[in-house]
Amino acid sequence: MIYKTIKYCILIFFGLLTLKRYIHFGDYCTGMPDGLAWILFSFLFLVFVIIYFIIDIYRKKFDKYVLIIFTIVVALNIGSLTIFESIFSKDIYLKGIIEKSNSRDKFIELYKNKTFKMEIKELEWSCYFKGEYEIKKDSLILSKENLSRETDYHFTKKYRIDLKNQILIPSEKEFDTIKITQKND
Repeated sequence: MIYKTIKYCILIFFGLLTLKRYIHFGDYCTGMPDGLAWILFSFLFLVFVIIYFIIDIYRKKFDKYVLIIFTIVVALNIGSLTIFESIFSKDIYLKGIIEKSNSRDKFIELYKNKTFKMEIKELEWSCYFKGEYEIKKDSLILSKENLSRETDYHFTKKYRIDLKNQILIPSEKEFDTIKITQKND
């Protein structure tokens, strides 16, 4: 009985570690180290599944729960990205990209529920920053402490909305203009 409990706990533990990369709360960065960690946890999970199958074959007993845990973990790893995207998807109000020619990988998305997400892609990392915003007349105000510092001074807290030219103009001169690529009413 203790052997089975330990066996299931080990499988569930490593199975959950393979799913960890899909679940994020608040701001986060992800990249190559996360992918390598996923490969390691998947490998360990697979090794334990194989070991338990070999032990069961040697004992001439079949443990269907190992197969069930394996199937669930594999299915969740295959479908997690789609599942989490559909659960947490939001209606986009405005999408923009930093206009500077060498900054093609810095985005902002404003959602209709008054929240935003910024994405900064680097060579081996992508970082995501989330918060709330408000629009007063033609001003966009992003409500997030230390926004400029956290985004390595790519984004600022306040922009003027110029719908005629499809741009967001920063209130501070050292920041780049954001080109509006999509706007939904």
